[in-house]
Amino acid sequence: MRPDKTRRKFRGVIISHGQGAEQTLCTFAYSEQTPADLICHRGILENDAAYGEGVMPKVTFLPAGRSGEVAAGVTLLDAAKALGVELRHDCGGFATCSTCRVWVQEGMSHLSAIDLDEENMLEEAELQAPYRLSCQSKVEGDVVVRIEEPEMNWTRGALRDLEALPAAWRKVVRMMVEKQARRAGLSVILPDTSVPAVAAARLRLEAVADDPARFSALVRQVWEESSSPLDDNGRGSP
Repeated sequence: MRPDKTRRKFRGVIISHGQGAEQTLCTFAYSEQTPADLICHRGILENDAAYGEGVMPKVTFLPAGRSGEVAAGVTLLDAAKALGVELRHDCGGFATCSTCRVWVQEGMSHLSAIDLDEENMLEEAELQAPYRLSCQSKVEGDVVVRIEEPEMNWTRGALRDLEALPAAWRKVVRMMVEKQARRAGLSVILPDTSVPAVAAARLRLEAVADDPARFSALVRQVWEESSSPLDDNGRGSP
C-alpha cells in the first residue's frame, strides 16, 4: 500500500496525514536504492508531536541483525513488519497465541507494561521474562530482541523426557537439545537423542539453579548459540 497523502519524514519514519481520526502510519527501513519502499499499518495518531519530534526509538531484531528507528508506540510486531523481519503471528496480533513471542535481550524497560491479555497468554504458554509477545509490546525506547528458530518435531516418547522437567526449564532445555540435533543434521528428535541430551541439559541448569545471575547468563548463552547461523560444516558461531 502506498499512501498518496502529504508525508513528512523523521529519521526513517514517514507519517502520512489524513482527514479525521483514522490516519495511516507508515514505517520503512531507509535505503538509498529503494527510498520509496513503505510498509503501512492502519492506526490512529493520537499525538502527532510524539512521533515527529525528538529521538526515535531504535529496534534491533536478532539473529537477522536488522534494525531501524520507529515511531514511539509502535508494537514490536509492526516494527518487524516494517523492517522486513519475518515474525510468525498466527492469531493476527490479538494475544490469543504465543507464536509472536520474542526474547528481550536489551531494553525491557523500554517496552510498554504487560497487560492482562498478554499476562494470561504468557502464563498459558509457560513463558517467563524476558519473553514478551511482540503484538502487545509497544516500543518506548531502544530495544534489542531475539526471534527464536522454529521448534523441531519431537516424537511422543522424546517429549516425555522434556515434559518431566520443571515448567520454567522446558523452553531452554528444548533449545539446548535442538541446537545439538541441528548440528548433527537431524530433522526429528527421537528418544535416543532426547534421553541423553535432556539429562545433560538438566545437569547444566541444576548447577546454576540457585544463582539467578548465573542462570540468566546460561539462558542468554543458550539463546545466542541457538540463534547463530550454521556454517558449511553445520557448526554454529563460536
